[in-house]
Amino acid sequence: MNKANQATKTENSKSFLLSLLSVVILTYSGVLELFTIALSVKYKWVTEVLNDYMTNESFSETKVLMLSLTGMVIFGITFWSALLIWKLKKSGFVIYVSITIITIFVLKLSGYGYMPEYITLIGIMIFMFFYMIRTKKRADLSDNEVQDNNNNN
Repeated sequence: MNKANQATKTENSKSFLLSLLSVVILTYSGVLELFTIALSVKYKWVTEVLNDYMTNESFSETKVLMLSLTGMVIFGITFWSALLIWKLKKSGFVIYVSITIITIFVLKLSGYGYMPEYITLIGIMIFMFFYMIRTKKRADLSDNEVQDNNNNN
């Protein structure tokens, strides 16, 4: 019985990598969520600043407001998914990967995506892919340990 409890505890405990990933995602999405909220409140001023400094392109107030609201939704969902990952919910991982893929497409379709953003998002996807493989291997090992413990009893 004690070994079965240890196997359950091992499955339910967060690894250092998962804790680090959760903290980074929570910090990143929280800061950007606050930024997009401020951007949506001060969108008229931001529009003026963008038009003053970026003379190659003109920004309308509607465009800036839509970009900030889109960012608010994306980073809000990212923050929520990080909380689910922190609570060891598998749905958090699925939501986070899905919203990252959606972000890549939104950046591409809007025309505002630049290479560093794509590289960052692709790096996040690669990191999550390797984490998923590692988690799958760990789950398989835990299942084998539980089966061995049941066979010994």
